[in-house]
Amino acid sequence: MAKLQAAGREEEIWAALDKKEQFAKLLQKWSLYASAQEIFAYLLAKAEHEFNHFVHPKIPLVSAMDIDQIVYDRIVQTTINECGVNVFVLNHGTAMGMLYWLAEQCFIRWHK
Repeated sequence: MAKLQAAGREEEIWAALDKKEQFAKLLQKWSLYASAQEIFAYLLAKAEHEFNHFVHPKIPLVSAMDIDQIVYDRIVQTTINECGVNVFVLNHGTAMGMLYWLAEQCFIRWHK
C-alpha cells in the first residue's frame, strides 16, 4: 500500500486492503478451475492495460477525483458489465480489488 501513500491516497489504504483481500479470496476460491483462471487472466490483463494506458498518464494532470472517475468508467464498470454476473459474481468492490491486487504485484502504480 506504499504506492497509495506515494500518491497521496492514504485515506484509501484500509478500504484498499479490504477490497484487495476480497479479490485475492475470489482468485483462491477459483484457483483449481482452468476456465476461471483464464477469465481472471483476461480481466487482470485488461485492467492493467487500461490503467497503464489511460489512467496512469493522467495522474499528474488531473485531480484524484477525476482519476477515480476514469478508473470507474474504463475499468470498474466495464469489468462489471463484461463479467459481473457470470459463474462468479464480481461487484464494484471486487473490481477495485483487482486494481489494488495489481498494484501490490507491481503491475500498476498510483503515482507518477
